[in-house]
Amino acid sequence: MFWHIVIFVITVATVPLYIIEMVRRTKTGIKFLFAFAVPLAIFAFGIYLMIYGEFFVRGWSGFALVLNGVFIGGFGWLLMFAVTIASIVEHAHNRKSSNPKKTIERIKNMPVLSVFYGIIITMYPKQEAKHHLPHFHAEYAEFQAVFTLDGELISGNFPPKQRAFVKAWALLREDELAADWKLAVNGEEVFRIEPLR
Repeated sequence: MFWHIVIFVITVATVPLYIIEMVRRTKTGIKFLFAFAVPLAIFAFGIYLMIYGEFFVRGWSGFALVLNGVFIGGFGWLLMFAVTIASIVEHAHNRKSSNPKKTIERIKNMPVLSVFYGIIITMYPKQEAKHHLPHFHAEYAEFQAVFTLDGELISGNFPPKQRAFVKAWALLREDELAADWKLAVNGEEVFRIEPLR
């Protein structure tokens, strides 16, 4: 009876928070799904061993299963706890670093091509850009990325929904982006481009 209460309290106290954090993080990329799913699977396997040993196996074998379940489930729970704390701390850090005032200060000296749905599109006017693949920069909240003129992601991390907006905008405005790229690499002022509507 004691183990049942302990398992119930641990599960009710932590698993919903963990699943909420898992869903929130996996929206930014599938790579997080694996990092969150493994500890949850280990925890669930430990719970399964405890329940199976308690109700379906008698004697020392049942006791051994329960004990193994406690250790495996406890290890899974510790992993879940560590991953959740790390994710919450990282999210809090990203929120601090994505201060709108700092973003405004940072983009003051950059030519802003367009702004739509919270996404800021800029192009750096550098002479050495002649030797680079034509590209533009996009910012959204704490995310920053570099895209080709046809909207393909070159580097950085961007949420899938906003990435689709950038891609659609770039495909509609590819000629204007190419013209602005030529101006930027020659050190000339770039023109604003209509946002995505």
